[in-house]
Amino acid sequence: MDENLVSEFLRQSSCFFSSNTEEQLPAHAYFQELVYNPIGLQLSSYVLLQDTSHQSVYLASQVLFNLITKKWSLFSHECRLSLYKHILSNLVSKGEDIYKAGNMVLLSLLRLLCRIARQSWNDSTEFTKLPTYALEFLTQSPVYICIGLQLIDTLIEDMSPSSENALTQHKRNAKQFQQDSLPALFGSCTSALALTLSESYSESDKSGIILLFLKILVNILEFGQNDAENTDFFEISPSQNPGWGTLQSIDTSRQIFELYQYMLRLSNKEAAQNCLKFQALYLSINKNFFTSQDIRISIIIQIVQGIREILQGKIGLDDETILYEFVRLVAKLTSSKALFDVKNHMNLLEFLGKIFYFTKNSIETDVPDNIIHYQLLFWDFLCPEVKTFPEDLKKCIVEITKSYITLMLTKDDRVDDEEMLLAELSVICSLSRADFEGITSWIIMKFEELALIVLTNQEAAVQLEIMVYILSVIIIENKKIYSKFVAPKRDGTIRPKASETTYEEHMINGNLAYHILQLMSYIDVNPSLKSTGLVKACLSFLRSFIKLYFNKEVSSNVSGTFTALASKLQLENESLVLSHILGKLFTHLQEATQNTYKVCLEMFSDIIDGTRLITHPLENSTFLVCGNIGFSDNNAIEILSTYSQNRFTFMDPLIINKSRRYFITAISRLYYMSNVKLSMSFEVLFSPISLCIETALQTNNIIMMQNALYDLRGVLEGSLDSDHMTKFFDWFYPKLSEPLSVFICSNWDKREIAIPFLKFLKELSFNRTERLSFAFKDSHKGFSLFKYCEKNIISFFTLILNSANPADLYTDKYKPISQALVIFTRLITSGCISLKALPKDLSIKQTLELALLSIVTIPIEDMISYVKIFKIVFELLQLITCTAELRALAFYSLPHDKSAQLLYIINEGIQSLDQSIALVSLVTLKNIVRDLCLPKEPPAYDIKLNFRMIQSEPLKKLLKTIFLMVLRGEAKNLGIINRILLGLINLNQVYYREICPELTFAQGTERQPLIVQGLEALWNNLNFNWFQLVGQDDPIQIEKNMHCAGSFEKRLEVFVKLLSQAA
Repeated sequence: MDENLVSEFLRQSSCFFSSNTEEQLPAHAYFQELVYNPIGLQLSSYVLLQDTSHQSVYLASQVLFNLITKKWSLFSHECRLSLYKHILSNLVSKGEDIYKAGNMVLLSLLRLLCRIARQSWNDSTEFTKLPTYALEFLTQSPVYICIGLQLIDTLIEDMSPSSENALTQHKRNAKQFQQDSLPALFGSCTSALALTLSESYSESDKSGIILLFLKILVNILEFGQNDAENTDFFEISPSQNPGWGTLQSIDTSRQIFELYQYMLRLSNKEAAQNCLKFQALYLSINKNFFTSQDIRISIIIQIVQGIREILQGKIGLDDETILYEFVRLVAKLTSSKALFDVKNHMNLLEFLGKIFYFTKNSIETDVPDNIIHYQLLFWDFLCPEVKTFPEDLKKCIVEITKSYITLMLTKDDRVDDEEMLLAELSVICSLSRADFEGITSWIIMKFEELALIVLTNQEAAVQLEIMVYILSVIIIENKKIYSKFVAPKRDGTIRPKASETTYEEHMINGNLAYHILQLMSYIDVNPSLKSTGLVKACLSFLRSFIKLYFNKEVSSNVSGTFTALASKLQLENESLVLSHILGKLFTHLQEATQNTYKVCLEMFSDIIDGTRLITHPLENSTFLVCGNIGFSDNNAIEILSTYSQNRFTFMDPLIINKSRRYFITAISRLYYMSNVKLSMSFEVLFSPISLCIETALQTNNIIMMQNALYDLRGVLEGSLDSDHMTKFFDWFYPKLSEPLSVFICSNWDKREIAIPFLKFLKELSFNRTERLSFAFKDSHKGFSLFKYCEKNIISFFTLILNSANPADLYTDKYKPISQALVIFTRLITSGCISLKALPKDLSIKQTLELALLSIVTIPIEDMISYVKIFKIVFELLQLITCTAELRALAFYSLPHDKSAQLLYIINEGIQSLDQSIALVSLVTLKNIVRDLCLPKEPPAYDIKLNFRMIQSEPLKKLLKTIFLMVLRGEAKNLGIINRILLGLINLNQVYYREICPELTFAQGTERQPLIVQGLEALWNNLNFNWFQLVGQDDPIQIEKNMHCAGSFEKRLEVFVKLLSQAA
């Protein structure tokens, strides 16, 4: 290593920790740049291995940690192993010096050590031994115990599947770590904790060590919770492992509560919090884990007793952080159903009484919101059980609900954030299940009191606003379907059938809606109230009401709502209720502010979504119905005519608003439903959009064009069949499409234009309800649509490949690329051009290459981090490799480094926990492996042989991944995997023989004999020629070897079944 480079590193290390800012800043910049410098890995590794100073070791380990996370491929196996062994050796021989140097140095080394181990977990058994090495520290002095515990804690945290930017293989490694290492760590740590309590260490040493033990025990249990769909219950696997023995003891909970009090005496609040966290996690362990339900019931009773004692003496509850963990524990009693399982084994009423006064006191003293939230959750989960509990429980819940509503009416600051306010209020609608009629009557009474105050002297407007939001969440809850207050069964017994909200309850909802509509009428004639948040709150209620009652799936019971409304509003019949609401809606749209514009447009869209065209079977006539009430033809005609004449002032083309798309979609759908009775052409109806595009082109107005793109997308989203699509395309192409393309090409660099246009193309190429297949299949119009979209995405991909990375990668690069890939994939599968004709298209090769080159500009780590938007990558790869012509056209003709990157992406895909991604990736790989093993079939053999020779490393990696999945019992699609595995072994026979012993050994001593036996049975007397052992590579023999795929598949199924039974 160059001495000048090392000297500079050491000098910058000193400057980094200097108190002089002028020295600090350049040093910070130096180490940040070192991560991206080609010499960074070699230099940092050298400094770390030389142990020059604690400062330099800290900085070297930080650089290496960043490198290993971002540029894993730079680290050879030898480099990783040498760093790993060196750090471990230093921790053993120089542990006390490192510990004294400060937590910063120790943690940086531990993070690097654990990251190396995590990302090399299956490369060598040396890395999987790290938990064992860590446990050896626990038998030494307090300093080494602390080092060992911090190592275990760091390892658990880093192995956790929730770690950011974790690749799929790391998530699978986490599962293996959870099964193989966590039970032993838990058992050893609980034993060592008991030993520590009996040792004569100083109180400060003991307090610090106990805190680390408790953090580890909590993290181990949370590790299982990270993967659980419902965090109120999670599995511990394997449950019979002796390491979990402590959890099967009825004394554990009591000992943790004693430890809680001991930690408080030592003033270690963090340790006390972890005691409460442990108990909450303890309650969440699934019932099946316990060897006896009597043991589980005894444990729950111990926890309830501990909670009672803490409440009785208010032990530690004067500290807000401890109080927070305590109320989470109390809430877990009901959310995990634990309290329901022990209600016959304890004095339930006495316990509920204590919790009631505790909750009531918290609400009245206005403790922090998050604490009240968890206390209310305790009662929320009791509501479904209200019929099976004593009558006093119902009274408690009603009283708490009223107290909470009274408290929320004082929260003036909440109305600024509607989403947050509704989230806070949502618990009210759940609690109202205890006595819906009683609570609703009380709320209406409070509403009327506040409304009278507001209308009399215009005070209390904010309180009335909050009350309107409360009515919004109440009406949503009332409409939901419940199994009439019966808790979900978790023991396998059949639950009572769910029953719908009754006619009477819908009458109550009608009464609620009447109050809001009346309030809106008062606001309309009182200008001073229009400036308050009341308008937005009322519209929020109205939107909830529309979503619930003007949809296609409402039942006959909802007529009670309209009966009540029509009666209260003094309307002649129920159908006039919709006209009344539409009138309110358009009145507020014409006067809409930025806060109310979006909700008004979405409400109109919801009404049209709930509208359908009905044909009368006897009269042979059609009529519109919204929900269960009529939609007047006059209303429809008036709305469409007003829009076509551009008289809706709220659709101003010079004001950007994405929500206008909802309105246009609704207009489009209403037009198609009303077209029979409407003498208006498509061109006339949407002339405002044509005018907007033409004006934008003439004036080069970005804002107008942006709004026009939103509108075009809205029209398409309202086009649901082939006739609609034909009308749109005849109107759009080529009169509007070609000038629009020219405008877009000169403005691709503007996000506000590029994103809306890509979303428009995405909808244009979407074969929704087979609208493209029926309208354009193999037709001239279909070809025109295909070429128009293709031309524009070629332009986009070219721009991406020729531009530097933007500051906001996700918004300005990743998301647009994913949308362009969706467009391309939709075009190929739309039926506009047949798959057989695609390879003959001259421009398709360019489009395929540009799409693939754009894909490989995205780091694999980022692709997995944003897997939701990049799912399309794996679907496109499968599509491209589905025919030999397309594979030859694009996949094999790419530059070698790019095709290697695609193979690494496929390698990540086959390990994905998303089964759809795993499946399409396996099919893609199967197509490629089939090509390489069948020389006589297209593409040409020399192309495939060249590809195979150049891509030997990625192919070996794929073989190792597939083989590991089989050994771990994770191979889900054996019908596909068997041919892939056989083919990859066939192509890499020497490498397979090399890795077999190592991977077998890494599966643990218990499984090794079984794997060896299974592998012998897999190959014994199989008609497979191991020709590479004698240095031959005969393409004919490679093809012959694949003839045994049928026998191999049957044997592989037996092997996998054997491994799964053993697991």
